[in-house]
Amino acid sequence: MGRPIGDVAKALLDAAGQQPDTVRKLMLRAGVGTRVGRYTASRMLERGELVVVLESRPAVVAAAGCAGVCMLPARSALALPVVNLREATTEAA
Repeated sequence: MGRPIGDVAKALLDAAGQQPDTVRKLMLRAGVGTRVGRYTASRMLERGELVVVLESRPAVVAAAGCAGVCMLPARSALALPVVNLREATTEAA
């Protein structure tokens, strides 16, 4: 078993569990600094604690296993390269 989760990672996980968002907005919501927040978020993505749910630029991330992943804010949907999300999901099914 590894080290226990740190304070910055806990704060980022709490913020990501509330609503998926960009790392920058998660850092603002969690109240952590930019440098330590970006470093910690990159390590959390490597470990699978945060997952990318929208590969836009910047990417939108959420806590792994978060029930709110399907509830992305409407402003994030505008960054998708897909023209019509409903058509894309029905074609995939």
